[in-house]
Amino acid sequence: MAATSTRLKARSRKVWIPFAVLAVFAVVTVLVAVLFYNDQKATLEQQALRQIQAVAELKTNEISRWRTLRVADGDVLQQNRALIDLAAKAISEPDNEQVFLAIEDWFEVLRSDPNYSAVYLVGRDGAITKTAGTTDAPDRIHIGEVSRDRMTSGAFLTDFHQDEDDKSIHLYVVVPLNASSDGAATGSIVLEIDPELYLYPYLQTWPVPSDTAETLLVQQEGGDVLFLNDLRFEDTAALTLRVPIKDNPDLPAARAALGEEGPVVGPDYRNVVVVAEVRAIPDSPWFLVSKMDQSEAYSDARARLMLLLMATTSLLVTAAGLAAFLWRNQRAHHYRELLEAELEGQEALKESENRFRLAVIGAPFPIMIHAEDGTVITVNTPWTTLTGYEHSDIPTIADWTRKAYGTQGDVVRADIDGLFAQDGPKAEAEYTITTKSGDSCIWDFSSAPMGRMADGRRLVISMAMDVTDRKAVERELELHRHHLEDLVDTRTQELANSNEELDSTNEELQCLVEELESSNDELQDTNAQLEEASMQLAQVNQALSEATLAKSRFLANMSHELRTPLNSIIGFSGTIGQGLAGPLTDEQRTQVEMISGSGRYLLALINDILDLAKVESGTVELALDHIDLADVVRDILELMEPQAHEAGLAIEVQGIDQPHPIHSDRRKIHQILLNLIGNAIKFTDEGTIAIRVDARADGSTSVSVSDTGPGIAKGDLSAIFGAFAQVNTSDLAKPKGTGLGLAISQEYARLLGGEILVHSRPGDGATFTLNLPARKG
Repeated sequence: MAATSTRLKARSRKVWIPFAVLAVFAVVTVLVAVLFYNDQKATLEQQALRQIQAVAELKTNEISRWRTLRVADGDVLQQNRALIDLAAKAISEPDNEQVFLAIEDWFEVLRSDPNYSAVYLVGRDGAITKTAGTTDAPDRIHIGEVSRDRMTSGAFLTDFHQDEDDKSIHLYVVVPLNASSDGAATGSIVLEIDPELYLYPYLQTWPVPSDTAETLLVQQEGGDVLFLNDLRFEDTAALTLRVPIKDNPDLPAARAALGEEGPVVGPDYRNVVVVAEVRAIPDSPWFLVSKMDQSEAYSDARARLMLLLMATTSLLVTAAGLAAFLWRNQRAHHYRELLEAELEGQEALKESENRFRLAVIGAPFPIMIHAEDGTVITVNTPWTTLTGYEHSDIPTIADWTRKAYGTQGDVVRADIDGLFAQDGPKAEAEYTITTKSGDSCIWDFSSAPMGRMADGRRLVISMAMDVTDRKAVERELELHRHHLEDLVDTRTQELANSNEELDSTNEELQCLVEELESSNDELQDTNAQLEEASMQLAQVNQALSEATLAKSRFLANMSHELRTPLNSIIGFSGTIGQGLAGPLTDEQRTQVEMISGSGRYLLALINDILDLAKVESGTVELALDHIDLADVVRDILELMEPQAHEAGLAIEVQGIDQPHPIHSDRRKIHQILLNLIGNAIKFTDEGTIAIRVDARADGSTSVSVSDTGPGIAKGDLSAIFGAFAQVNTSDLAKPKGTGLGLAISQEYARLLGGEILVHSRPGDGATFTLNLPARKG
């Protein structure tokens, strides 16, 4: 008895070894899990912040670019002198129907731009003179709190403005019309921008699905931060939501309004902690805040924590199960020896059985003890919790297998009956069971013999591990493996097909090489013929050059030979017409004037031909000097004003009240402008000839000549600068002039580094503009 007691005490001490190993394993597992989680959390937080920063960077650049493009649109309009002058005239002459019809076309073109919802022509007092794109225009328009000084500069973009009536929000691109004598704008062209069409939708988008992410624009207004757009969680925030900066210093929007940039963490307007990136919009009072709730930004870290906890728990449960299995095996052996060695210790054995039963009931995994006659001795709490069956529901193995395994119950029961013949622990197999609620799960069973009961029946303890989740993961991995194998097979077949096509292509290329080699001799013969043709072409070009030079010399000589008799004819006809050779009748005087006019026409034609020949031959010489373009225009006016008055036309001049110094050929410019103004007078029956001299910001200068004549059809605009080109007018009269003046003028303009442009429509007159380059030296 003493030996048996000693042996039992030694075995009891060994029982605690698995639990010590389990405790060490649990501590190491938890420590590794904590370190891994901290590392993963830091990585995921950095990833979330980088995503928010990337969105903020993208939207900041896009909004800045959008602002720059809107101001650039205004600058382009301001450089369009024709539109600016027309708009200024429409403000100063509100009853001029023709001006309003012309500017209406321009406004419809501007209104067609998708960035603008309406276009207004606004006077100096803010009154709207012309509207396009809306049927409900206000009497006056708000263009922001802008000083008068700014209205004398270039185009600019106003801040947000909310209409007091319908609460709509707009921005405006303001294009000043600097056409008044005091230098201030006489008015402006205002392009209305509806931020609902572009700006707000762009701010509200996020590159990936998110429940809390949003981007907002703010600016500082006094001691408050003003929200400029509607918010995801507050629809009417634009220009209405204000938050005192002093009372909310940690608010990301408040930190943005104070000029802070970079990542911030703090409560937002909902008092919810967010992760945000704050950026300033360049060249604007706006600040951008891209943010996401901290709970969503770090949700991946929490999800991974849960997975880590589940994995750690599974490891600990598995280790505990293994330790419990070993412990239970040792205890069973202990109780069997105790039963065989000491019959007198029945009371102690019963106590041990009770303790064992309590341990089984308290185990963290499902356990069942059953006898060889099919009686279920006990099931523990995890068993009943996971299956839903109480001990009273499954008093026998037959009841358990029928309910848990359905039609497979008999097969499973036969496997269970075979457990009683085993000598030691046995890992059975994985079985799919059905719970009382109808759900399916997979259990991995292992069993061990527990000796005999007092009545001689053998006992078996069966333990289970729920591996449903693990099997689902394994099935998913198997599906991925099969899918990968299918992809490999597909790619292999495609590669085989590609190799076959490549072999076919190589054969075709070989055939092509053979054809090319056979064609090489023919190509060499063709090259020889081409070389011979090239020599003949060079001879022809030489002959053409000599012919062109001979033509220029012929024109120069013939022009000189024709000038002398023509000058004599003009001089003698003038003498006869004045009556110096004797009195003339009215008919004779008429005939003499016709002779004199025809002579002058021929002389002008010969002079034009000679000038054109010089241009074509490249013999025109330029006498460049520093001259005043305004002085040249005044000289021409002295020559042309009597002719204009005789034709009943008025001449209006702008821009010659101040010097316009340029470096050019005075005589060539004089001839060009004399031709342009002479044509305007020649082709205008009534109205006004307008001459305007403009100096541009880049140093270049232009002179425009506008008339109120019949205009030029669109199809004739490209031909009027050709030699001898003439355009028939609407009254079917014979064209006036030789058709060489514009051709010579255009060539002179190009020699001077400039050009002549024309703008005209039938019935609206024509405008010819001489553009000259910037002054040199």
